[in-house]
Amino acid sequence: GITQEVIDKIKANGMKVGLTISPDTPVEAMLKYADQIDVALIMTVYPGKGGQSFIEHCMSKVRAIRAAYPNLDIEVDGGVKPQTIDMA
Repeated sequence: GITQEVIDKIKANGMKVGLTISPDTPVEAMLKYADQIDVALIMTVYPGKGGQSFIEHCMSKVRAIRAAYPNLDIEVDGGVKPQTIDMA
């Protein structure tokens, strides 16, 4: 893939790097770049399909990233509402 090339170009231009993974992407795909990024975004729905419910099993990815990189900014996106906020 071109992920490393894109990260390098973003950093070379003095910008912060964010990386996103979708629900079916293994967390290891993000962990291999986590020491080079500023923000990790975990999709908790499938991108591009509106009205989906929060996918709770995605939170294991958040826990894995937090355990390995306690100071990294981590965000979740999708299906977050008053009923799911405590899981997120």
